[in-house]
Amino acid sequence: MKSLFKILGNKAERSALFKGALKAITVEEADLVLKELFGDKIEKFAKASYIKNKILYITCRGSAVTQEIKFNEDKIIEKINESAGEKVIEEVKIII
Repeated sequence: MKSLFKILGNKAERSALFKGALKAITVEEADLVLKELFGDKIEKFAKASYIKNKILYITCRGSAVTQEIKFNEDKIIEKINESAGEKVIEEVKIII
């Protein structure tokens, strides 16, 4: 994912529309990261839901998946931020 900040420049930082678009793209990227780390079957058990205050909320079905995601939280955050080109996620929270 190419950084939207690089595409649109600094003026976009203040735009509410831009911030919403960045969050939506980041949620999609989070799903791709989950798939990359855990395989295609993860889609049945976990899905990135939304971002608020740099916290990514992931909806999970089952405690085993929840534990795996929490165990790999740093990797998930690192990959998403790397893809975004900036620190867009600081924490992952699980919704059961």
